[in-house]
Amino acid sequence: MRSGGWMKQGSSWYYLSGSGAMQTGWLSKGGSWYWLDPESGRMATGWAKAADGKWYYFEGSGAMRSGGWMKQGSSWYYLSGSGAMQTGWLSKGGSWYWLDPESGRMATGWAKAADGKWYYFEGSGAMRSGGWMKQGGTWYYLNGSGAMHTGWLDLDGKRYYLGESGAMVTGKATIEGETYRFDSSGALLPSDSIMGPSLATVEQMVTLFNAQGVPYPVDKYASRGAATIKDFCQVLLDQARSEDVRAEVLFAQAMVETGWLQFGGDVDRNGKVQCNFGGLGATGNGVAGEEFPDVKTGLLAQAQHLKGYASTAPLNQSCVDTRFGLLAGKRGSAPTVDKLSGTWAADKTYGTKVMNVVDKLLGY
Repeated sequence: MRSGGWMKQGSSWYYLSGSGAMQTGWLSKGGSWYWLDPESGRMATGWAKAADGKWYYFEGSGAMRSGGWMKQGSSWYYLSGSGAMQTGWLSKGGSWYWLDPESGRMATGWAKAADGKWYYFEGSGAMRSGGWMKQGGTWYYLNGSGAMHTGWLDLDGKRYYLGESGAMVTGKATIEGETYRFDSSGALLPSDSIMGPSLATVEQMVTLFNAQGVPYPVDKYASRGAATIKDFCQVLLDQARSEDVRAEVLFAQAMVETGWLQFGGDVDRNGKVQCNFGGLGATGNGVAGEEFPDVKTGLLAQAQHLKGYASTAPLNQSCVDTRFGLLAGKRGSAPTVDKLSGTWAADKTYGTKVMNVVDKLLGY
């Protein structure tokens, strides 16, 4: 009978007590701990689950590792002072780490924690928190706890929306059945903002125009790039977008200024065709205002003039608005439609009239 020490059988090691009995379970020897399988007595190497249900790591010698980080392959694990593999949240060196509840593997990148929320971990495993984070071309917001924010976010006087994936929304978005517009920085735009992504479609503009029961002036515009009201609205949409002006605002203003393209004021008098749909330069007392060669140029000039009032950003297209230079001291003074009252037009209800058309248009 063998007794009193280690014994190798094949590729496996066993430990026999002084009486010759095969040892099982935990064994403390030479300052190290070993785990001997409760059934076979075989000495554990690598990962092994002990009687307490926890996982431990044993070197090739069988000695248990403990007390710190351990790399296996490309993955990192953390072993407590007792040697047990840590899982869940770990606070270390002023940072938080997430260790997979099943495998114990340290998380990097996005990971979903036990609370069902998503967190982001650097390549070092340290959790990021407290602010904006860009991944690829997408922005996310991490709360102070590190959790990825979803839904509405009010920050520094601005409002943002982060979808279910956490991605910050820009442009036009439908949220719980309501349509909203966000600028390129993700900030929610007011409903009467002049600049921003367009909500209205060509079809909506055509439908609202036709509902007025007035004729489209084919004789004026067929030779000037817009033979039909649909053509006119398409040109309008394109010119609005080219300068980042909302098409619904440009359309509504043109309809208010021209009486649904029927005119009747100082512009287009006595058979003239000015393609001036915003009353540019028509300052009253019979002054006819600016004249443009075609529908496209006239609408672009109007869009540029609106941009001049609403924004300090440079024009995207070559300037065709001959009065743009007059706005030098007024750039950005009217970011919303209501601010056009008393600036673009003397009429104090001007902004309300324009927004009434915008609201009708978006209702179609």
